[in-house]
Amino acid sequence: MNVIAAPGTNIYSTIINNGCDWLSGTSMSAPLVTGICGLTWSVNRSLSGAEVVDIVMRNTNGIAQSARQVNDRNAEEQLIPGGFSNTTGGMGIVNSFRAVEAAKNTLPIYTGKVVDATTGNSIRATIIIHRDTFDGPVVGNNTGTYLCDNTGTFTLPQLPYGTYVFEVASEGYISIPVLYEVNKNDSNKTVNLGNFPLSTTLDDNNYRIVLWWGETPKDLDSHLVANTDTNEKYHIYYGNKNPSPSYANLDIDDTTSYGPETITITNFESLSNIRYAVHDYSNAGSTSSDSLANSGAYVVVYKGNSLLQVFYAPKNIGGTEWDVFAFDASGNIVPINEMKYCSNEKNILND
Repeated sequence: MNVIAAPGTNIYSTIINNGCDWLSGTSMSAPLVTGICGLTWSVNRSLSGAEVVDIVMRNTNGIAQSARQVNDRNAEEQLIPGGFSNTTGGMGIVNSFRAVEAAKNTLPIYTGKVVDATTGNSIRATIIIHRDTFDGPVVGNNTGTYLCDNTGTFTLPQLPYGTYVFEVASEGYISIPVLYEVNKNDSNKTVNLGNFPLSTTLDDNNYRIVLWWGETPKDLDSHLVANTDTNEKYHIYYGNKNPSPSYANLDIDDTTSYGPETITITNFESLSNIRYAVHDYSNAGSTSSDSLANSGAYVVVYKGNSLLQVFYAPKNIGGTEWDVFAFDASGNIVPINEMKYCSNEKNILND
């Protein structure tokens, strides 16, 4: 059972015989919580009793973990976040303003699917929700762990506004962190987070690059450009998925939103000057589109059984080509992270 804290010490209240006095105890704190529940319901009468309780519980103030922190100038950074169960003060200290605002802007439910990065097939996985500024799982049943169903589909709970990391994991796959910001634009709807692709472990010297994104644009394309050991240009993309010689290949090409698009390098030693970019095929002819920058695109790079690096598309910058990174001769990642316009996919990564 979750509990909530409210002021209950030295509260000026009424007593019998038309008097008033300073009183303490749950007889003082409980009416405050009850009143806030009523106020919360009054601004959104479509809410059920359970929904009102959930909103009040999840929109609280944090509680300092010790008396010492109360006097610490950095205490704000050390608070146990409100809205999450803990042993110090339940779900936090009741906050009428936050509860009413949350009721006005009913927080969304999040859905999506976990898929195999090379086949697109659904897989069962667990998702642990973390606050990005809080060390440890913080949401839901005191563990923050949610399970996909047999089709790989997941449903995540209503979350207070803020930035979260969804840790996605499945046996035999490499776990990934997915960064997501809950804001007022998500209010009053079910938000489809799309596909979360997981990569299986690779041979020690193999690399994998996985791209995924949001609902728009419909079609983003992965491009890998390199030189072969005979100094010929080597370009992998949807028009050349399995080039010869077979040093790398495009495992999956998506044209209907969300991805994934996945390239696996199986013979790194035979390639040089390796670079990777994302092309906005849906808006290829545009010289003003910023859809790629605002697509929520992720690029995750793996080697062997390890996740090496995650890239996020630069926000609010025009361009239809996102030059993401290069590999040096030792296999180290060299970030590029630049946007430009390109109408012809055959010219991607041309200097």
